[in-house]
Amino acid sequence: FFFFFFFQAEDGIRDAQESRGLGDVYKRQVLYSLPTTKQVDTSVLVALTKVADFLNAGCKVTVLLADVHSTLDETAVPFELHAARCAYYQAMIQELIQGFGAPLQNLKISIGSDHQLNDKFMLDVYRLSSLVSLERAEQGVLGVAVPHWSADTTDEDRGKIKMGQLMYPCLASLDAEYCKADVQFGPASSAEMFAFARHFLPLIDYAPRAHMLHSVDLPEDMSFDLLAALNKKLGKAFCEEKNVTKNGPLLFAQLVIFPWLNGGKFEIAREEKHGGALEFATFEALYSAFESGQLFPADLKLGVTKNLELLLQTVTSKKEALLKLEQAAYPVAEKKVKEKKAKEGKDTSNRPSDEELAKIKAAKAAKKKANTDAMKAGKKGKEAEAKANGKDNQLAAAVEPRKKNAPASGDHTAACLDIRVGKIVEVFHIEKSDKLFGEMIECGDPEGPRQIASGLRSFYSLEQLKDRHVLVICNLKPRKMGEFKSHGMVMCAESEDGSHVEFIDPPSKCVPGDRIVFQGVPGEILSPAQVAKHKV
Repeated sequence: FFFFFFFQAEDGIRDAQESRGLGDVYKRQVLYSLPTTKQVDTSVLVALTKVADFLNAGCKVTVLLADVHSTLDETAVPFELHAARCAYYQAMIQELIQGFGAPLQNLKISIGSDHQLNDKFMLDVYRLSSLVSLERAEQGVLGVAVPHWSADTTDEDRGKIKMGQLMYPCLASLDAEYCKADVQFGPASSAEMFAFARHFLPLIDYAPRAHMLHSVDLPEDMSFDLLAALNKKLGKAFCEEKNVTKNGPLLFAQLVIFPWLNGGKFEIAREEKHGGALEFATFEALYSAFESGQLFPADLKLGVTKNLELLLQTVTSKKEALLKLEQAAYPVAEKKVKEKKAKEGKDTSNRPSDEELAKIKAAKAAKKKANTDAMKAGKKGKEAEAKANGKDNQLAAAVEPRKKNAPASGDHTAACLDIRVGKIVEVFHIEKSDKLFGEMIECGDPEGPRQIASGLRSFYSLEQLKDRHVLVICNLKPRKMGEFKSHGMVMCAESEDGSHVEFIDPPSKCVPGDRIVFQGVPGEILSPAQVAKHKV
């Protein structure tokens, strides 16, 4: 028996059948175990793509909702939540498999506790555990019950492992026998556990199984809840121009979208002003276009989002019901209100009652309001006196363009910001940052161009920013972003879901250094310190 890496089901099964002697693989029973530790997210789609391939190839597939496993692993899911989580997972898996267009008649969704809590299974667990050394159990659990562990984990960390985690490989190995599986399928992190099963099952007179692995995991920023706002989540994923080695949306298109399209075209409904719609018949064509710079990050994200929405149509149609199941399965813990306790031995007899404290608070508020009203009345009196003496023009002339005091009204408006037209004369990637551009922007300063950082790498390319006219807020305190010091902020507009960002373009006749004013809006330009203090 064996295990091997598995990518395309029908071709992979046919190759396995011919080269490894599995016989009629199309009639084989496949087991895929799925822990219920977290919400069903995009990473689950990678595995379900293969589950759909198995079903389309004629295999019988059991998806095992590993509820007991989820309690034994590092997350330690409470037993009280098992029923709610299994109900949520069962509903989600059925809708997702339908989205892939796979037949459901050969799909069975089982719950681990249905067989793992019976007497015979537990007796087999004891039989198996009597043969397993502590060291071998630790090897079997690496990357599964303790995901962040590896062969290089220190002895000190290994000493923190719990007994339940050591039982994990025994239970997972026996699942294949009790689910009548011929083949176990799982992520590459299950390799040690599958090796454990192949070695130990024959020792208790059970046949070892064949094992198949999918070896690619999505980056963290591409693993998100399928019931969340897809546009917003994908908009935040790292997707650098021409970068094809570290690119979550591109990888997701390869592993999920193109297998789901099954020969269909990958379409990007791009607006005409951005070049018009695009379509790609193969992933290789999409890859080549992105690598060469013909396809921009925003376009790729748009295409992935729209195709993912189509894949999830059956889920979206029942989203309200699925959200209720999810909320029951993953309740948000209520914040604990800490009660204030009197210190031991401290005399609290003279403390005012709650009623007295309320009166004191009301009196302070009334006094503060009276002082404010008096100040406003005195201010209005002075203005009336100045007007009567014909001094309005003198007062207006006395106000300097860059007065450092707050506006007379006490309100801080957009007119308090020093917004100027700028021209990006140089743009570059900031080291050690996945999202930031560094820009040198000419804003009319006598010292020369300003150095500014902008989080736009997911939405624009270097070429799109070079020599562009933008609006810049100039009276902000310098802010250090990593090792880069930014002296201002470029103004942009963001879509409601966060998937699109566009510059606010100044009028075409403007030149760098021109100031933006707001007619009829009161307020005077503040200093950077005042902007920070008043949170304008």
